[in-house]
Amino acid sequence: MEQKPSTATAVWIALATLHKENPQKEAFQAKEIADKIKELDIQSASDGTVSTHISSHCVANKPAQPDTHRKIIRVRQGWYRLFVKGDYYDDTRKKGQIKPLPEMIPDRFHNLIQWYDEDYVKQKHDKPESEFESPMEIIYSTKKKEDPEFASINTNNTIQIPDKIIKKLNLKSGDHIAFIPFGADDVILKKAKVRLEV
Repeated sequence: MEQKPSTATAVWIALATLHKENPQKEAFQAKEIADKIKELDIQSASDGTVSTHISSHCVANKPAQPDTHRKIIRVRQGWYRLFVKGDYYDDTRKKGQIKPLPEMIPDRFHNLIQWYDEDYVKQKHDKPESEFESPMEIIYSTKKKEDPEFASINTNNTIQIPDKIIKKLNLKSGDHIAFIPFGADDVILKKAKVRLEV
């Protein structure tokens, strides 16, 4: 009988499978990941445990609570993709695992590790310079009791980015940032790598 992997490993397997099956999609909803776990029959944990791992324990850009996995990235509320080196992560997850070791997953999923290393990571790192760097969504933890930062738009349509956000995104004078519409009401703030024409 096949031994079921840990819940965190099951989340990675399910999300990697979704990416491999749907290469045109950048991210997936939490429900899609949970449904894929059930479809693959790789977890016996409760729905609540699986949900917590997807929304918290495995999320690299969220403070560790207490797990330090860096297996997935939240790109907006309820939407996730696999983490790759170079993505932003919370400092409390500095030593967190990015992908499972081969011995941690059932034999039938070993091909996913090779796919991740040779295809997914390369795809993320080989983007043209005009595209955006890793996701920089700021996720506020109720555990830390952090409040959102606000900024007003001046009369000439300029905006002063709060010092806390500048530090969080490691922004320096001359850096470019992008505001990316995502869905009907959300915008993602990202640090951009821009090629300047001379």
